[in-house]
Amino acid sequence: MNIRITLLALSLIFLSACKILQVNETKTIANTPSLGVEWDFTGKINPELQPQVDSVVRKAIDDFNAKNGQLKLHLKGKKDKDFISLDFTRVRKVSAGGKAAGYAVTTIGLIGAPVAMIAAEAGVVIAFWYWPEHEVTSSADLSPNMSAEKYSRGLVGSRAGALFARNSRQIPKMLNRYYLNLMRAFSIIEAQLIQHGKAQPAGK
Repeated sequence: MNIRITLLALSLIFLSACKILQVNETKTIANTPSLGVEWDFTGKINPELQPQVDSVVRKAIDDFNAKNGQLKLHLKGKKDKDFISLDFTRVRKVSAGGKAAGYAVTTIGLIGAPVAMIAAEAGVVIAFWYWPEHEVTSSADLSPNMSAEKYSRGLVGSRAGALFARNSRQIPKMLNRYYLNLMRAFSIIEAQLIQHGKAQPAGK
């Protein structure tokens, strides 16, 4: 139980710990009511999951627009200067072999490691385990026209444990977590645009 709690905590850190994309203070919801979105798959990508991830991004765009907020999203066009780029560097589905390795290493670690430590008369017993996870990771970059920095990069990602649960349950869970994190990223950008408008003197 303690192991599963620790792993859950690590997963939550991964999901929430990312650099917030900083929008240029000159950009407000008045002069930037719409934001382009583009994405690409450039890293280690599971071909089975790529279409599902693509659908998740499109759904996030549609759902964000459906909430009738002040910022509207659209697929980036060639002439767009205000946009966010998502670069998927890892889309991973743990294979059956990966799961088997997880079970084996965890079992050996939990049992074998303490035995070896005791045999060596070690003062501290450390358990070792391997926890394979399904994963989606993408960098998120604001265009130079939008960014407060020369090169503003954030991270949007999600994970789901591959052991002790079926892929049919964990893969949708991972994709839903990515969807929620992407929606949060869009909301953060919208909130900054709104705040910048409030901070500027009237008439600007």
